[in-house]
Amino acid sequence: GVQQELRRIRYGAHSFSILGLTEEDLADATVESIGAVWQRQSLKLDLDQAPDEDRPHAADCLSQLTRAHRAVAAMVKASLPATRALHRLLVQFDRSGGILSPQQAREILGAGAEPEALRDLRLQEILVLTGDKVAMPDVSRAMQILEECIAALRRTGTPPPPGRRPVATTRGLGLRDLKTPGAVVSARPTTHTLDVPDSGAAIVLLSDGAGDLAQEELSAAVKA
Repeated sequence: GVQQELRRIRYGAHSFSILGLTEEDLADATVESIGAVWQRQSLKLDLDQAPDEDRPHAADCLSQLTRAHRAVAAMVKASLPATRALHRLLVQFDRSGGILSPQQAREILGAGAEPEALRDLRLQEILVLTGDKVAMPDVSRAMQILEECIAALRRTGTPPPPGRRPVATTRGLGLRDLKTPGAVVSARPTTHTLDVPDSGAAIVLLSDGAGDLAQEELSAAVKA
């Protein structure tokens, strides 16, 4: 319905997702066919059918849809193969959920050469699209993703010693904007190995907010 379309456009990560374009749509796309998709999607945004709470966003969504149409139409006019390569890269990153694993980075970059060489190859596939400024937000996003692929492949974990089981903790320092394209904050931990006897001893990880607790309170919380 209209509400679903508004939500899809509002949260679209790039022009292709905003227009709802698939790989099949771009197989033999033309400027005219992209215009037809834009017109079809615009007709779905019937404001009379939109819930009252969503109507304030409708005008913005129409503007987003129009900008996406202009961007993709300019890309297709410049080079359909480059447009398809850009779409493929952005969609692959969307499927990763925003945090790339080394395996996902390899899938985006491809195989058969060093990661930096593969990154440069992917860049060459899409650089022709930089001639029109309306396409630059999507191209710039792709460039950043390629750098994140390199960063993902450089990350290394610290395996536990043989016969030891690591303690499961929540993911810390997970704000991607602080780590890309350059690592302002590092999530690499300092690892210490402690032997915990089986006689009921425990390791307690405390945040700064626990500093005001008395020893008795901490002991009671652990025993609980």
